[in-house]
Amino acid sequence: WRATHVRDHSVITFLFTGQFKSVISCECGRSNTTFEAFQAVPLPLSQIHERTMKVRVVGLCRRPTRRLVTVRTNALLHDVADALLGEEDSELSCTFSLIS
Repeated sequence: WRATHVRDHSVITFLFTGQFKSVISCECGRSNTTFEAFQAVPLPLSQIHERTMKVRVVGLCRRPTRRLVTVRTNALLHDVADALLGEEDSELSCTFSLIS
């Protein structure tokens, strides 16, 4: 293994290669050890389908306020506006604009 690192010395090799060690033991006391090299270990990545945004709401009827709104990751501006208007405590019945 040391010879492999000497031959292929790089940051990529350091970060993304390694060895799995497997030991099989018998009741008689004998054991067998094997090493298996790997180039990368697959890891599950979580998929985020929503995001929370901070928006500043500037309305004609009241002072500007900051709100947190949760929308899909591919949401458009009108989706953000719909989410703001859908809030139960919303006082956004007058015209407003969004400034991120």
